[in-house]
Amino acid sequence: MIAGLENIDEGEIYFGNKIVNYVPPKDRNIAMVFQGFSLYPNMNIFDNIGFSLEVQKRSKQEIIDKVNEVSKVVGISHLLERIPSQVSGGEAQRCALARTLVRKTDVLLMDEPLSNLDAKLRIQLRAELKRLHQEFPRTTVYVTHDQEEAMTLGDKIVVMNNGNIQQLGTPKEIYFNPSNLFVAEFVGTPSMNFFKCEVLYDKKVHLKTNDFVCEIKYNEKYLNYKSVILGVRPDMIKISDNPDKHTVTGVIDVVEMLGNRQLIYIKIGSNIITSLVDSSSNYLPGDKINLFFELSDLYLFDPHTEQNINTI
Repeated sequence: MIAGLENIDEGEIYFGNKIVNYVPPKDRNIAMVFQGFSLYPNMNIFDNIGFSLEVQKRSKQEIIDKVNEVSKVVGISHLLERIPSQVSGGEAQRCALARTLVRKTDVLLMDEPLSNLDAKLRIQLRAELKRLHQEFPRTTVYVTHDQEEAMTLGDKIVVMNNGNIQQLGTPKEIYFNPSNLFVAEFVGTPSMNFFKCEVLYDKKVHLKTNDFVCEIKYNEKYLNYKSVILGVRPDMIKISDNPDKHTVTGVIDVVEMLGNRQLIYIKIGSNIITSLVDSSSNYLPGDKINLFFELSDLYLFDPHTEQNINTI
């Protein structure tokens, strides 16, 4: 719809202060990087990059200068004489990026441009995209299923589910203040832990699960709820050597080494939760451990609407 290839049902699309609802695609001055590289197989890399300039009837010298400039920026100046079948996937995607940078467009659209690449190359090109955006600033709409890409590249993130916007905000807002259960579960690796809780009032507010009870800071809005869903991120779950009334005892089920961190799966009654700990810890399956979490690190969600109670 932004490119003009699909008609919109209602509303308006603005580029700056200009409505582009009825502007033909060719006049919208946009560029697109596809998930597939979409290079012309019969043209060499030089001609692929410079093709849009040829269509615009630019001079031969201007095309040469522009192609040489952007190919140097994305690191493929030594590949200009090759055809797409003679370069790697990462090099082909760099060519696709160069093809968009060679023109001064108002909007750049990227449709999962790194999803076909291996993990190492994805990280490398992600940093490259960030640098290129700083060097050639323009509004960029980037579609991805990889939340790490969204968090590292985005100035603003739109989290969508079934075509509906769940939350719009900065990466920090999305991560630290999720608007609902879907966003809380979707954003963050590993995912947030959740517990179904009964709300008890006895001068203080307590959350009671099937396996433990915790006290939370009093807030009048909690009086409206008989039950809530408690959420806590794995990196916010602490481990204590000394059990007391504030800790919960669990048994380690699985330990996964992640390099500088370990992800441990802990069985607490009928629940299995995850906790991220330092890799120097020597935890083994079957070990009993005592967990606790700070009240400020907890999230509470309405069990019916799934909205974050503290943002309602």
